[in-house]
Amino acid sequence: MKRRLTSFISLSLLLSSCGTAALSSSSSPGSSLPDEEEESNILPFPNADFEYGTLDNWTSEGECFSSLSAVKTASKSQKAIRHIAGDFYLDGFAYKGDAATGSLLSPYFEVTGNGKLSFLLGGGADPSLAYLSFLDREGNEITRKGNDLYYPELPTDRLYRQEVDLSSHLGEEVAVRIVDLDEGTSGFNHLLVDDFRMNSTLSLDTGRLIDDANNYGELMKETVPDTYRHRYHLMPSYGWMNDPNGFLYDGEKFHLFYQANPYDAVWGNMSWSHATSADLLTWEDQGFAITPDQPYDKNGCFSGGAAMVDGTLRLLYTSVGEGNVQTQSMATSYDGVSFSKSSLNPVIGTSMSMGSRATDFRDPYVFEKDGTYYALVGGKLPGEGGQVLLYSSKDFRKWEGVGVTMSSTLTGGGMFECPNVAFFDDKAVLFLSPQGVRDQRLDSFQNVHSVVAEIGSLDLETGKFTNDYGADAMLELDKGFDFYATQIAAKDGKNYLVAWMNHWSRSMPTSGYGWAGEVTLPRELELKDGCLYQHPVSSIYEHFENEVSLPETTASDETVDLGVAGNCLSFKAKLDVSKLGTGARGGLKFFAGPGEETLLYYDRDLGMLVFDRRNSGIKVSEADDDSEDGIRYAAVEPDANGCIELEFFLDVSSLECFVNGGEFTMTGLVYPSSGSDKIELFADGGSVSLLEAKKWDIDL
Repeated sequence: MKRRLTSFISLSLLLSSCGTAALSSSSSPGSSLPDEEEESNILPFPNADFEYGTLDNWTSEGECFSSLSAVKTASKSQKAIRHIAGDFYLDGFAYKGDAATGSLLSPYFEVTGNGKLSFLLGGGADPSLAYLSFLDREGNEITRKGNDLYYPELPTDRLYRQEVDLSSHLGEEVAVRIVDLDEGTSGFNHLLVDDFRMNSTLSLDTGRLIDDANNYGELMKETVPDTYRHRYHLMPSYGWMNDPNGFLYDGEKFHLFYQANPYDAVWGNMSWSHATSADLLTWEDQGFAITPDQPYDKNGCFSGGAAMVDGTLRLLYTSVGEGNVQTQSMATSYDGVSFSKSSLNPVIGTSMSMGSRATDFRDPYVFEKDGTYYALVGGKLPGEGGQVLLYSSKDFRKWEGVGVTMSSTLTGGGMFECPNVAFFDDKAVLFLSPQGVRDQRLDSFQNVHSVVAEIGSLDLETGKFTNDYGADAMLELDKGFDFYATQIAAKDGKNYLVAWMNHWSRSMPTSGYGWAGEVTLPRELELKDGCLYQHPVSSIYEHFENEVSLPETTASDETVDLGVAGNCLSFKAKLDVSKLGTGARGGLKFFAGPGEETLLYYDRDLGMLVFDRRNSGIKVSEADDDSEDGIRYAAVEPDANGCIELEFFLDVSSLECFVNGGEFTMTGLVYPSSGSDKIELFADGGSVSLLEAKKWDIDL
């Protein structure tokens, strides 16, 4: 690039301590003026969008914009997060950081068309010191524009399209001076600028972070490959998912929200994404519902619940503010899609936490009884253990504490997250996600984060839950690897459950493909004879096709190929383990291929079903405080004929097993190689038989 010194035009504000340099070129690749000046959204002069990748045609003064490093190359993610147009933009931080000052002057150009000049503008924490100045031919300032959409509570380098109206100067020549006099170093004392357009008809930005999240997701979802993507499980189109939230039926369709990071496939930027479904299998993405954009939730919109209130859809969520203090806040939607946060927020503050630590007071679950709304909230005691609290409200706006629902020291240094409740006639089932519960039994609390159910009654006057089986009697719902943070929705007297089909403190192999996290196959709950059962949502059976009935098959100290294969299917059978001898094991292999297999078998000596994913493909590393890496156990008693009833659901990279009619489940994610899709029967010692076996493909 050719450089030459030029004189700097006389301006009303001089930076006398700064040196002067100018950059120009008579011919450079990239942008050019359009042939017809009357066209909308034209570049007012060459390189008005910085697409030369240089500062050609601009004149600099001071340090801030005196180097080519001020013109930055935009990566794919920067284009979305920062809302950059094209491949280059002006970055006032890039050369010498926040404290650097200076200015950059454009050539003069004619005001044409509608007289509106739009541009992308970001940063600029102090608009009195960092701004765009618009000058007439005599160097007088016509007007100036700071970043009106800069939000100090949640500062960001996001560029927003803004404009100035120069229509009173139509036919005249003007120039743009980019000014940075801000010597501050708080992090956003610089300007980001891009893409000036004359005669602009482009839409202006509102500065809403919810729009940023949705725009970024739309851009990035096209980059996500199909690798390991599920066919009938809800998952993010891009980015991170953890806890399901706000699960409810509104009279026409189900709503399910979930914790999501709009910008990456790792935990962070906790927002709520939203999906709807009529059948709990086919989901319509409704975009992001809430993002952390207020002082009280600047560090995250954590988990919560939802309810229909006088025809409106309302959310109650954990708002995480300064110092990670956790309170409960409300958002309302009149159209079921767009949400606004209440001016009353937070509606449940830390003064109402009933002794819970301010930084561990979260995950409200909402339900309605006899015209009153209730919220169960998880808490952490100051010492050992956690508790669950009940709150009530008549209008969803003003909340009152009812009482402590339950407490226990079994969680040690952890707490009870994500409390839910389901009602069955005169019984209530309390669902909890405890942290850190441990047991010496091989098949008990194998994950450091678990899901349990307690069966009993809930007194809505006092908030107290009475457990039919004793205060600390907790039934684990799932004995597998990936099941946490349940949500319950009721429809027509039936209770449906979903959970996050993933887990904390372990590797996420799909993060490398741009997404992580999924929701389990929804389960219908049944309370029978004092026991809780889970059944696959009935709508899944409507998508079965290509039924194959297998003949009775026996494996005697061998592996038998069953002649069926696939990675998106259901497989149901009885496993006869009565002929397994001492030290023997026998069962099924799924996702089987060269060097790979996912095992579900019965261990005769242990009297347990074993889920083994140690050779399932990509290894999932687990937290040190989880039990055996890659293997899980569940005590099960065969029936009088020595049989165990098993119903499997496979979906590309997941396996869910319903045992003995849903007495319990075993859920896990696996990442097999392409082509590892055979189903086999095996026995190590003795023999095992497969009875009444059927396989269906699932088309969804």
